[in-house]
Amino acid sequence: MAMVTDPDHPDQPGYLRGMALTDRWHLHPPQEFVDGSFDLIDLRNGATVDFQIVDIAVDAPVPYAPQRHGLAQGGKRYGFFEVPAGLGRDLHFVAPDLPACGYATFELRPRQERQATSATTSRSASSIESEYYRLQVDPDTGRVVSLIDIEADRELLDAEAPHGLGEIVLRTPESMLDWDRTLIRRAGADGAVYSTIELATSAPGHPHIVTAFSLHRGLKRLDMALRILKDPTPLLDVHLAFPFLLADPAFRYEGVLCALTPMADFLPGAYWDQVTVRNWVRIGGSGISLLWSSLDAPTCALGQLTEGYTSPAHSCIVPERIKHEPGDAGQVRRAWVYSLLCANNLGTNFSVSQTGSLLFRYSLTTAAGEMGDAEAARLGADAMTPCQTIFTQPRRPGHLPLSSSMIAIEGGSPALLCCKRAEDGQGLILRLWNPTAETTESTVRLGFGTIERVGLTALAEDDDGQLTGELLGHGRRAFTVRIGPRSIATVRVILE
Repeated sequence: MAMVTDPDHPDQPGYLRGMALTDRWHLHPPQEFVDGSFDLIDLRNGATVDFQIVDIAVDAPVPYAPQRHGLAQGGKRYGFFEVPAGLGRDLHFVAPDLPACGYATFELRPRQERQATSATTSRSASSIESEYYRLQVDPDTGRVVSLIDIEADRELLDAEAPHGLGEIVLRTPESMLDWDRTLIRRAGADGAVYSTIELATSAPGHPHIVTAFSLHRGLKRLDMALRILKDPTPLLDVHLAFPFLLADPAFRYEGVLCALTPMADFLPGAYWDQVTVRNWVRIGGSGISLLWSSLDAPTCALGQLTEGYTSPAHSCIVPERIKHEPGDAGQVRRAWVYSLLCANNLGTNFSVSQTGSLLFRYSLTTAAGEMGDAEAARLGADAMTPCQTIFTQPRRPGHLPLSSSMIAIEGGSPALLCCKRAEDGQGLILRLWNPTAETTESTVRLGFGTIERVGLTALAEDDDGQLTGELLGHGRRAFTVRIGPRSIATVRVILE
């Protein structure tokens, strides 16, 4: 549709008229870019950046893989629609030193042939390795048998655990299921940016499962993604195993605007078969901290595969195993995490069966010593909110720089929860959370506008409500705020 002016009434708003549709996307890359015949240039410094182009299989454990794979098979429809081949490929590169809450601009500069790069991550038939981690699978069974932290020179997986890293665990209300757990290794990515090991298998009620482990150059983390084709078999619960190895593990995790230590921060007699995690679980022990983040499955069991208590009123079949005492310190003697993927033993309010193609993604990293709540909150937020990209036309005249920060926080350790337009339209609302046990003072800098005035407001954006925090002053593009321990400050910023 197009808005046109009525020739008989040129002073009127006009009307919508149908027109030929020649393009469905904001931009579609030319075929030479899809093929990789370009240099990737960081326009901040003119440096050439290594990249990889990866084909998306129909069952790849990436978002919208089946849809993208299908659409990419098409050609020019009716002779003039866009060529959708780019939907079937991903462009991977590492963008270093991105500004806080900001952006950087990279250019795809055409060249005659595809760029030749040397691999800086390492992959063999049964292992992948970066400068930080080495992951090994058994060449016969495909089971992950080792994950080495290279800097710490230590093994991160418990060889005595009943389930391997990334292994599916299935239960009916009556018992644990067993089956042939042999995995088939598939060709994964291997190049200048990252390497993967892909494993394919099946399980009762799950005819096709693909798991990918990825290590990136320059990033101290292991990424894991799982795509499950689930059939309608009812009454199953499904977990994914993460059997880490740390002596005398100490668990802590992020809840809703809080960080909790299991049992110590729970009410007496509480059941904690499963806990709901916001951005991270931290496990400390033996001079190392391990941080685990789940992008798609927030519920997990800590320390062991627990009985999985669900009230009898909601259970379809009430299993004998739910009759147990509340959790105690013995529950977290091991550094194991079991991520709950599906729960279908339900007779009320929720489905007893579910089916479809399901995607679950995880990220983990390690650090020497004891990682504080502020650092865990920062790394967890990074894992849960990966960078967003947009592919657009070459730079046009404008006032924005090639790289800029929209909001940056200096000093202290608060996390930015939101920056949004105020509900009453009066300025912007910035909400800051101090996850630590210490009072913090921080300066918040804006990369846009000019501040006219700043004031505290309540959580509900009521300026006369209960206010927390203390404003210490402001300039044209910055303000300083003091936030108490484990507290939130909500700030209203009025721009000129």
